[in-house]
Amino acid sequence: MKILLADSQTLFREGLILVLKGGDEQVRGVEAIDFSGTLRAGEEHGDLRLILIDFHLPGMEGWAGIKTLRHRLPDIPVAVMSPIADYRHVRASMKSGAVGYIPKTLSSKVLTAALNLIFSGGVYLPPESLYDDYRFAGADWMRADGASSPPELTRRQTDVVKLLAEGLSNKEIGQRLSLSEGTIKLHITALLKKFQANNRTQVVIKAIRLGVTPDQVSVNPQLKTAAGNIPLK
Repeated sequence: MKILLADSQTLFREGLILVLKGGDEQVRGVEAIDFSGTLRAGEEHGDLRLILIDFHLPGMEGWAGIKTLRHRLPDIPVAVMSPIADYRHVRASMKSGAVGYIPKTLSSKVLTAALNLIFSGGVYLPPESLYDDYRFAGADWMRADGASSPPELTRRQTDVVKLLAEGLSNKEIGQRLSLSEGTIKLHITALLKKFQANNRTQVVIKAIRLGVTPDQVSVNPQLKTAAGNIPLK
């Protein structure tokens, strides 16, 4: 597993490689110290599984840099690292195309869990960005449809919302409900439409904000602490 670590601080890069290798001995780190080097390394190593990039990397230009990476290297997921976990930064990073936002204050254990989530096709978001008065949902998300009451859900759709709130992947939800992964994707597509949401995180948070709780949705407490991992598409 090859990961590109883009950070100007040598000590941080070396420490991060040790943490990654501790979680999986097969991990191989490729390093870059600035944004141009990140682009170059991404083009030279076509088998990268992930780009971990410091938001303040020299030459990065913030969220525009994330968009550039996604445009130039569309097949390589990008996760942002930053000492700041403000929900505005998180939301803007996700809108720019990142698959994760990883605070540099995370413990090695939580970091490993966050990366495992990303490798499984999910998205890692810091828990404070999701659960600080649900600010990540934002009033703008709710204004988009003006919804004031929860949509009518089938029993199976309610089951899927519950399991999304627990942070399960499509495969895990299918196993729990004895359904195929393709069927779960169809249910999630229907939920996105009913909640007028752009992704599964919005489905869960809108469900909570619209009162589809506690009977219908029980959010895993781990999402509020260590994992913070409601996977998206």
